[in-house]
Amino acid sequence: MVKQKIQLVRSVNPISKQLDHIDKIILVSLLKDSRKKFTEIAKECAVSASNIKNRYNEIKKAGIIKDSTIIVNVNKLGYQGHLSLYVNVKFDEVKKFIKYTNKIPGIITYHVKLNENYNVAVLLPIKNMREIEYRKEQIKNHPAVINVKANIWTEIKTIPENLSALHF
Repeated sequence: MVKQKIQLVRSVNPISKQLDHIDKIILVSLLKDSRKKFTEIAKECAVSASNIKNRYNEIKKAGIIKDSTIIVNVNKLGYQGHLSLYVNVKFDEVKKFIKYTNKIPGIITYHVKLNENYNVAVLLPIKNMREIEYRKEQIKNHPAVINVKANIWTEIKTIPENLSALHF
Protein backbone atom coordinates (compact mmCIF):
# COMPACT_ATOMS: atom_id res chain seq x y z
CA MET A 1 0.00 0.00 0.00
CA VAL A 2 1.57 3.29 -1.13
CA LYS A 3 0.77 6.45 0.79
CA GLN A 4 1.20 10.00 -0.38
CA LYS A 5 0.94 13.12 1.71
CA ILE A 6 -1.28 15.75 0.09
CA GLN A 7 -0.89 19.33 1.29
CA LEU A 8 -4.07 21.39 1.20
CA VAL A 9 -4.07 25.08 2.01
CA ARG A 10 -7.13 26.69 3.50
CA SER A 11 -6.49 30.39 4.19
CA VAL A 12 -3.10 30.45 5.98
CA ASN A 13 -3.30 27.08 7.78
CA PRO A 14 -1.98 24.09 5.83
CA ILE A 15 -3.97 20.89 6.27
CA SER A 16 -2.55 17.52 5.45
CA LYS A 17 -4.32 14.22 4.99
CA GLN A 18 -2.66 10.97 4.07
CA LEU A 19 -4.69 9.15 1.44
CA ASP A 20 -4.37 5.39 1.19
CA HIS A 21 -5.82 2.70 -1.06
CA ILE A 22 -9.17 2.62 0.77
CA ASP A 23 -9.49 6.40 0.52
CA LYS A 24 -8.89 6.12 -3.23
CA ILE A 25 -11.61 3.46 -3.53
CA ILE A 26 -14.01 5.76 -1.66
CA LEU A 27 -13.22 8.69 -3.97
CA VAL A 28 -13.47 6.66 -7.19
CA SER A 29 -16.70 4.95 -6.07
CA LEU A 30 -18.36 8.24 -5.19
CA LEU A 31 -17.21 9.89 -8.42
CA LYS A 32 -18.85 7.07 -10.37
CA ASP A 33 -22.01 7.15 -8.22
CA SER A 34 -22.30 9.86 -5.57
CA ARG A 35 -25.29 8.05 -4.06
CA LYS A 36 -23.48 4.76 -3.53
CA LYS A 37 -24.06 3.41 -0.04
CA PHE A 38 -21.17 3.25 2.40
CA THR A 39 -22.11 -0.40 3.08
CA GLU A 40 -21.42 -1.27 -0.57
CA ILE A 41 -18.07 0.52 -0.53
CA ALA A 42 -17.25 -1.21 2.78
CA LYS A 43 -17.82 -4.64 1.19
CA GLU A 44 -15.42 -3.74 -1.65
CA CYS A 45 -12.79 -2.70 0.89
CA ALA A 46 -13.47 -5.49 3.42
CA VAL A 47 -13.97 -2.98 6.24
CA SER A 48 -17.00 -1.79 8.21
CA ALA A 49 -19.48 0.79 6.93
CA SER A 50 -18.65 2.99 9.95
CA ASN A 51 -14.97 2.89 8.89
CA ILE A 52 -15.96 4.14 5.41
CA LYS A 53 -18.20 6.82 6.93
CA ASN A 54 -15.39 8.02 9.22
CA ARG A 55 -12.90 8.08 6.34
CA TYR A 56 -15.42 9.98 4.16
CA ASN A 57 -15.90 12.57 6.91
CA GLU A 58 -12.11 12.96 7.32
CA ILE A 59 -11.62 13.37 3.56
CA LYS A 60 -14.43 15.93 3.43
CA LYS A 61 -13.11 17.79 6.50
CA ALA A 62 -9.67 17.97 4.85
CA GLY A 63 -11.31 19.69 1.85
CA ILE A 64 -10.48 16.93 -0.63
CA ILE A 65 -14.19 16.30 -1.22
CA LYS A 66 -15.64 19.71 -1.87
CA ASP A 67 -19.31 18.99 -2.43
CA SER A 68 -21.80 16.55 -3.91
CA THR A 69 -23.87 17.34 -6.96
CA ILE A 70 -26.17 15.85 -9.57
CA ILE A 71 -25.61 15.82 -13.29
CA VAL A 72 -28.70 16.30 -15.45
CA ASN A 73 -28.84 14.08 -18.51
CA VAL A 74 -29.95 16.70 -21.04
CA ASN A 75 -30.42 13.99 -23.68
CA LYS A 76 -33.43 12.72 -21.70
CA LEU A 77 -34.89 16.23 -21.91
CA GLY A 78 -34.67 16.31 -25.71
CA TYR A 79 -31.30 18.05 -26.06
CA GLN A 80 -28.27 16.73 -27.93
CA GLY A 81 -25.77 18.44 -25.61
CA HIS A 82 -24.44 21.75 -24.32
CA LEU A 83 -22.89 24.61 -26.20
CA SER A 84 -20.20 26.61 -24.41
CA LEU A 85 -19.45 29.95 -26.01
CA TYR A 86 -16.34 31.77 -24.83
CA VAL A 87 -16.73 35.40 -25.75
CA ASN A 88 -14.30 38.31 -25.88
CA VAL A 89 -16.39 41.40 -25.19
CA LYS A 90 -15.20 45.03 -25.16
CA PHE A 91 -14.33 45.68 -21.52
CA ASP A 92 -16.58 48.71 -21.05
CA GLU A 93 -19.56 46.88 -22.59
CA VAL A 94 -19.56 43.64 -20.54
CA LYS A 95 -22.57 44.62 -18.39
CA LYS A 96 -24.58 45.62 -21.46
CA PHE A 97 -23.65 42.34 -23.17
CA ILE A 98 -24.72 40.29 -20.13
CA LYS A 99 -28.08 42.12 -20.14
CA TYR A 100 -28.40 41.12 -23.79
CA THR A 101 -27.60 37.45 -23.06
CA ASN A 102 -30.18 37.39 -20.26
CA LYS A 103 -32.87 38.05 -22.88
CA ILE A 104 -31.85 35.03 -25.00
CA PRO A 105 -34.06 32.01 -24.17
CA GLY A 106 -32.30 28.90 -22.92
CA ILE A 107 -29.10 30.38 -21.51
CA ILE A 108 -28.13 28.55 -18.35
CA THR A 109 -25.18 30.54 -17.02
CA TYR A 110 -22.43 32.99 -17.82
CA HIS A 111 -19.26 34.02 -16.01
CA VAL A 112 -17.26 37.21 -16.27
CA LYS A 113 -13.41 37.44 -16.37
CA LEU A 114 -12.41 34.01 -17.71
CA ASN A 115 -8.88 34.76 -18.92
CA GLU A 116 -6.99 37.25 -21.09
CA ASN A 117 -8.65 36.01 -24.31
CA TYR A 118 -12.27 35.65 -23.19
CA ASN A 119 -14.12 37.57 -20.51
CA VAL A 120 -17.60 36.00 -20.75
CA ALA A 121 -18.77 32.39 -21.01
CA VAL A 122 -22.27 31.40 -22.10
CA LEU A 123 -23.58 27.87 -21.55
CA LEU A 124 -26.81 26.64 -23.07
CA PRO A 125 -28.40 23.34 -24.06
CA ILE A 126 -28.79 22.62 -27.78
CA LYS A 127 -31.50 20.54 -29.43
CA ASN A 128 -29.75 19.95 -32.74
CA MET A 129 -26.59 20.74 -34.65
CA ARG A 130 -28.18 23.61 -36.63
CA GLU A 131 -28.83 25.45 -33.42
CA ILE A 132 -25.07 25.72 -32.76
CA GLU A 133 -24.40 28.12 -35.63
CA TYR A 134 -27.62 30.05 -34.94
CA ARG A 135 -26.70 30.61 -31.27
CA LYS A 136 -23.09 31.46 -32.13
CA GLU A 137 -24.25 34.09 -34.66
CA GLN A 138 -26.78 35.42 -32.15
CA ILE A 139 -23.92 36.15 -29.75
CA LYS A 140 -21.39 37.23 -32.41
CA ASN A 141 -23.78 39.84 -33.85
CA HIS A 142 -23.75 41.91 -30.66
CA PRO A 143 -21.71 45.09 -31.38
CA ALA A 144 -19.54 44.66 -28.25
CA VAL A 145 -18.34 41.18 -29.24
CA ILE A 146 -14.78 40.94 -30.54
CA ASN A 147 -14.44 37.16 -30.85
CA VAL A 148 -16.36 33.95 -30.08
CA LYS A 149 -15.07 30.43 -29.53
CA ALA A 150 -17.47 27.47 -29.33
CA ASN A 151 -17.18 24.12 -27.56
CA ILE A 152 -19.79 21.40 -27.81
CA TRP A 153 -20.44 18.98 -24.98
CA THR A 154 -22.49 15.96 -26.00
CA GLU A 155 -22.22 14.44 -22.55
CA ILE A 156 -21.04 15.66 -19.18
CA LYS A 157 -19.25 13.10 -17.03
CA THR A 158 -17.19 12.87 -13.93
CA ILE A 159 -13.91 11.16 -14.67
CA PRO A 160 -12.80 8.93 -11.76
CA GLU A 161 -9.69 7.96 -13.68
CA ASN A 162 -8.32 11.48 -13.22
CA LEU A 163 -7.32 10.41 -9.71
CA SER A 164 -4.52 8.29 -11.17
CA ALA A 165 -2.56 11.52 -11.57
CA LEU A 166 -2.27 11.64 -7.78
CA HIS A 167 -0.04 8.51 -7.80
CA PHE A 168 -1.59 6.68 -4.85
